[in-house]
This record gives sequence, structure tokens and C-alpha cells, in this order.
Amino acid sequence: MAKKEQDAAKEVVEVVEEVAVVEPEIVEEVAVEEVVEPVVEAVAAEPVVLKYAEPVAVTAEDIANAVVEPAGPAVVGTGVVDDVVLSSCVYKNDLNRRSLTVFHVQRRLIELGLLEDGSVKAGYYGDLTKAAVLKFQEANGIAGDGLMNAETFVALFEGDPNVRVVLN
Repeated sequence: MAKKEQDAAKEVVEVVEEVAVVEPEIVEEVAVEEVVEPVVEAVAAEPVVLKYAEPVAVTAEDIANAVVEPAGPAVVGTGVVDDVVLSSCVYKNDLNRRSLTVFHVQRRLIELGLLEDGSVKAGYYGDLTKAAVLKFQEANGIAGDGLMNAETFVALFEGDPNVRVVLN
């Protein structure tokens, strides 16, 4: 055992002798330039205006008794004004396609209280839209059967800032 310990000690000494001594590097001093930050003048922040000064408590009864008022005319198409085309008002079209023109017809009928919002497929001229157009025709003294004609079309969109009427 003693021999093994002596051999191990001898190996440690040999390893220690092999380690080289490294002298520290000499680093040149570098001149540091002073960076001057620009002076920013303080800008007075605009006061935050809250919609409500105090939180408003709403009860379930308030919600149940609330009267919902429809928003005024609004652009619903992709531009400032949409073209509505009489020839696009096809009753029960063969391809079941929806039309932006029929969507506007339904929007106007809803605004006038002749059609219940959400009762129709938006943009499809079906039986409910036909019945509402007939009510409009009767209320305005226009001869018709619920199908869209030029006189009904022009009268329906009279004063509507969202559309430009195209009769073709």
C-alpha cells in the first residue's frame, strides 16, 4: 500500500512541475471619449380624458329594461359609397348567391322597421325580403308584388348616403 501512495505522490509532483507559469498580459490604457447625451425638453403630456368620470354600476334589471336604438346610416361596403344595382335584386336566384345590393335592400328595410334584423339570410332575396318589399310598396303607394322594380328601388334608397343607385 505504501508503494502505491508513493507512486501517486510522485505523479502529482510531476504534473505540478509540468504546469507553466503564465505572466499577466500588459494591456494598454485606452482613452475613453465622453458621450454627451442630447438634452430633451420635457413635453407636457395631454391629459387623459375618460369616457366616464366614475364607474357606472349596471344591474341585470337595467340591462333587461334597456332600449336599444339602432345606429344611424353607416357605410357597410368596402368603399365610401356602394353601388346598388337593380338587376342584382333577383328573387330566389338559381345559384343561391348573395348580393351586396340585396344586403343593402335588407339593411334599408330593417332601418325602416319593415324587416326584423337577423330574420333573413343577409344578401339573399327570399320570401321574407319579398314580404317586406311588398309592405314598403303598399306603404308608399307603389304598385308591385314584392319584387323589386325601378320605382321601388329608387324610393327605397332615397336619401341613403351609403349607396349610389344604378338602374340597369
